[in-house]
Amino acid sequence: MVIQQVGSRGRVAAERRSSRSEDKKQAFEYQAHDPSEEPIKVIQTWLKENLHVFLEKLEKEVRELEQLVQDLEDWLDALLGEGHRDEPCSTLRSHL
Repeated sequence: MVIQQVGSRGRVAAERRSSRSEDKKQAFEYQAHDPSEEPIKVIQTWLKENLHVFLEKLEKEVRELEQLVQDLEDWLDALLGEGHRDEPCSTLRSHL
């Protein structure tokens, strides 16, 4: 098998695909080991576990995005001058 060099996005996408297929394999293996359990119950359990993992990852992404927004706001405040917010801009002042 030939492995090509890809960017970090390609590597991340490949890892996601790999982890998804592993999750699917685990679910099917679990079903095969316990045939007496109802299939719906197995699916519900699998969904709950994976939903919990998904929510944790989503919460982490949201925290990172919130931090980026805060950093951007701080950067804009420093760039624009935080103390000038209360004063109208020069074009508005000339119309008053």
